[in-house]
Amino acid sequence: MEQYLRGLQQLFEWHHLVPNNHISLHLRECLELFGPVHAWWAYPFERFNGLLQGLNTNSKADAIPLTFMRYFYIGSNLRWLMSTTEWPDAAPYTAMAESFHDTFRNAGRGTRLADFHPFGSENANTFEYNVKKSATLPRALYDLLVDRVQRISRLPFTSLFAPMADRRPRLSTEVQYVKSVDCGGVKFAREGGHGRNSFVLFALPDEQTSTFPRAGRIEDIFLHVRVEDGKSIVEPFFVVHEYEPLADEHLSMDPYRRFPDLNTRLFYAKSRSSPVLLSIADIKAHFAAYFYEPSDIGQECVVVRSLDRT
Repeated sequence: MEQYLRGLQQLFEWHHLVPNNHISLHLRECLELFGPVHAWWAYPFERFNGLLQGLNTNSKADAIPLTFMRYFYIGSNLRWLMSTTEWPDAAPYTAMAESFHDTFRNAGRGTRLADFHPFGSENANTFEYNVKKSATLPRALYDLLVDRVQRISRLPFTSLFAPMADRRPRLSTEVQYVKSVDCGGVKFAREGGHGRNSFVLFALPDEQTSTFPRAGRIEDIFLHVRVEDGKSIVEPFFVVHEYEPLADEHLSMDPYRRFPDLNTRLFYAKSRSSPVLLSIADIKAHFAAYFYEPSDIGQECVVVRSLDRT
């Protein structure tokens, strides 16, 4: 193959080689890695080469990699600065932060949404609650909501069904069910219309850090309103069915555990009997899912590939 390419260079010396020519030199490696397939397409390389050729390089094409690296780190440092600095609660700073988040709505690091909330949850995202679409939460879900709000709110909220002698503020049972929400440029949707946006990795409140998060699928999303310090806070909550982790006898049959850098694990495809209720702070990232039945496990499993790019 190398002799063939050198022959092309000699016969057509005015013609520049393209990515397909380069990848042909790796034919043996591709066959060893992926086996016999119909073709290897290099369209992504060609597309980005076309984009690069359209840039104004000031005749300094050899400096493009260094320029990209420098501005990549500049952008990363800027995102870190904006997301970690406690900016004063003043109009100029608020306008600056809102302008920044409107400009960079796509969460480039994945869905670590807490990293994009320098002013707190009430200012990071705005959700509109439609009273006309209100519905009453089932008691089991309402109890989960009370427990979750008690953990994240500054006020000691209690259940609407608490004894009359309890003088703490009470949480409403009314919510608005929605199909999807946009949080920091990342879309979360319930199972159905936007299937890929319903797969989430998460951690339960007060849970010790583990090597890999929990995995589940969003069944429902609802907005809930509560009043704190005279302000109405509209917050989304997610009803998630958690996939069961592998039992001890099947852990050795998970081929992905040997490669921790892949951020991939195998779970049973069946869900736990009871759903969990999550706030946006509990969600770590989306994940890509692939369902199949491993012969050595004997039941359907799901490959969970984390899309968190941190």
